Amino acid sequence: MLDAGERVAMQWRILALLFLARVGLGLQFQSLGSVGDDLTLAFGFGYAEIGALIGFFMLPGLFLGLPAGTIMALTGEAMSAQSRALSMGIFFTSYFLIVGPAPAIAGWLYDRTGDTSLPILFAAALFGLTGVGNFAFRRAQRLLARS
Repeated sequence: MLDAGERVAMQWRILALLFLARVGLGLQFQSLGSVGDDLTLAFGFGYAEIGALIGFFMLPGLFLGLPAGTIMALTGEAMSAQSRALSMGIFFTSYFLIVGPAPAIAGWLYDRTGDTSLPILFAAALFGLTGVGNFAFRRAQRLLARS
């Protein structure tokens, strides 16, 4: 257990880490925008393609962040305390094996069609499947509780 002084010091360390992560994210966004003109000259990109690059940068957050939050909220209900650590390791290994290829699939959709809306629709479909999975989990949980 931390005493009051150690707790305050830990809070400042966490705040510093969050600050550095936010600055890093801001630098990533700003650097792509600032080299946009160079990208148009060097690679023949238009501003639509540069916007798509920024969008593709955000897609993994959609795939990994929101569904993982939903899933993490359900873990306390789905697993016993004794098996939670092993189960979470198995679950997240399989989870990342499933969602790992998603950005490549989104890029492939864009490359094959040239349409920037298809990767976004693909991401929306994956997000929608997360809701369906949550509904199926809740339904199975209710059915198992009755038996």
